[in-house]
Amino acid sequence: MKRFQNIHVSLIVKITTVVFFAFLFVVANEMRLGIDRYMKNTVEANAESIVLQLDKFAKSYAENIAINEVNLTGETFQRAYNFALSGDTTKIKCLTDKEGNIIDVSREGIESPTITILSTGDVKETVSIELSTLTNLDWDNAETISELEYFLLENTSAQAYVSIDLIENQPEDIDGKKPKNEDTLKNVEILGLYIISEGNSFSVYSQKYSEGVNTENITSYEGVLSSYSSDSLEITFVTQITTNILSSYTEIIQESSCIIQDYSYSIAFIQNAINNNYLSDTFDSTLLDSQITVNSGYLYADYYLIKNMEYMDKTYSTVVMRLEDWSSVEDGKEYTDDDLTCGYLFVVTEYDDLFLNSFSSYFLDNSSTYLMVLLFIVIISIMIAYMVVRPIKKIETTTKHLTLKEFDYPIDTSRHDELGDLSRDIKKMSEELEKTIENLQKEIERANELEAIRKEFTSNFTHEIKTPLGIINGFSELIELENDETKRNEYIKIIQTETKRINELVLAMLDLSKLESENVNLDLSTFDLLDIVDDTIESMTHLFNQKHIHLKTYLDTCEIEADEFKMEMVISNFISNALHYTDEGHTVTIKLTKHRFEIENEGKQIPEDELEKIWLSFHKVDKSRSDQGTGLGLSICRAVLDLHQFKYDVENTEKGVLFYFEF
Repeated sequence: MKRFQNIHVSLIVKITTVVFFAFLFVVANEMRLGIDRYMKNTVEANAESIVLQLDKFAKSYAENIAINEVNLTGETFQRAYNFALSGDTTKIKCLTDKEGNIIDVSREGIESPTITILSTGDVKETVSIELSTLTNLDWDNAETISELEYFLLENTSAQAYVSIDLIENQPEDIDGKKPKNEDTLKNVEILGLYIISEGNSFSVYSQKYSEGVNTENITSYEGVLSSYSSDSLEITFVTQITTNILSSYTEIIQESSCIIQDYSYSIAFIQNAINNNYLSDTFDSTLLDSQITVNSGYLYADYYLIKNMEYMDKTYSTVVMRLEDWSSVEDGKEYTDDDLTCGYLFVVTEYDDLFLNSFSSYFLDNSSTYLMVLLFIVIISIMIAYMVVRPIKKIETTTKHLTLKEFDYPIDTSRHDELGDLSRDIKKMSEELEKTIENLQKEIERANELEAIRKEFTSNFTHEIKTPLGIINGFSELIELENDETKRNEYIKIIQTETKRINELVLAMLDLSKLESENVNLDLSTFDLLDIVDDTIESMTHLFNQKHIHLKTYLDTCEIEADEFKMEMVISNFISNALHYTDEGHTVTIKLTKHRFEIENEGKQIPEDELEKIWLSFHKVDKSRSDQGTGLGLSICRAVLDLHQFKYDVENTEKGVLFYFEF
């Protein structure tokens, strides 16, 4: 993740990407709205087509049926209802009464399951036989049809041969004419049905065979299965017919493919939709909103379009026709639409891929427009990014010159926007920075002058203090004239103590002044630092014993090139400092290796903000120990180590404080 964070990406690329996706989001939303319009137009166009078909039925219904009391289950109404959509078998119809109770759910023009045979005889003949009389066979009709449909669906990839025996009885219709479809056999009594497909077979026979039937009345049809249709299923088998001229016969070849249309989901949808949304004690017609009108103007009935619904990954559009019964209205009395309503006719259209099809159509119709929009978005994104980045690049160049202290580099402050404000702020900042640097330089020069004055004062102070030291030493001899022995000894002790302290201070200040002036010449020689460490420790052994301080040493021979006298001062001050700041009973550890000397004392740690100040003159961390030392020891050590260019430092440890220098 860190590797990707370190990748440098141009601001132009970032801004272009953001603007591009912002525009793309707007275009995508417009595409979504466009696709929705296409989907709506597709559904509404289909609904209008359905309305135009239903209105023919409504006209016939109004002229011939509605003048009398309407019986939705009567033969007269049902005959008109069966072909209300002019034989469009792709639509599912549902008839309900006024309260929404379902009377019928079926496919347009399908009265009963029908099987179609393509004859294998010398003469091509297509025969369609309705299977309604299968109820006369041993099996129950619904179960038999279900078994037959299952067998056909399992064998759609192979050629199937059908043999069917029946007693043909096709009466004339009510007008004394034969049915228009001469190839469809209706109202025939089926005695037996046998289908075979690559070793798989389906068969069912009537008991009349065993009771004895006059064979003269039996008609047999054999041939290749061409199609099967029912309310919920439509199977069309692909066939190819070739003629062999030499043998003068027709050969029927069925390819291993078929077209299957399953309407079971549509039937289930309309049943669930009506049961869940419309079935109630009083059928709520207000749910049937979005009334449909057509350009032709007057319609013979009221039609409604129900909002699209999803069911089993399919989209369903439903058109509703309100059926009226004028015989229910008494003359001279007011009435409403609910008073006239006697039922509803629902027509359902199933869409497998409504969105994808609408998307495809929409994109094909608008592809050139969107390609131009896409190109426009890219150009606009780059232009916006360039307009923003260009002044930023100028500001970046200005800041680079400022880092080089080129404060006179010109800054463009002519813009009147946020970038202009930023440029003016940078210009103001550069002016303030230039002033600050000038003032800081003056402060540095002043500090150097004060430091020179301090060094001069230290030198003068130590020079002047030598005279009083001589006087104090001379007068100390006169104390012997005092007769009171106790007072004389007390004066002597005080004078000697103060004399020693002043003398140490003077000498230390002289040494420090000389060292910090950097006018001291180092008397370099090669010697073993171990000798100095041993001698210093030996001279202070009694002090360690007095304070009961444990001393641990880890010492190796170490030859260095340095000023031996001044290095002795450093070692003595480091050990003395550790001794003074170690409490009774604790430990001081001294280590000497080929390249490093260090001393660690157990005790209080130095506060973090004091670590840098510890090397300053007269600075003491523990103010309560003012009687110990002059406050110049570590300053002298710093000056000596700086002259030798040795690395040194102080740090807190788990036990206490560690001083060290390396060479």
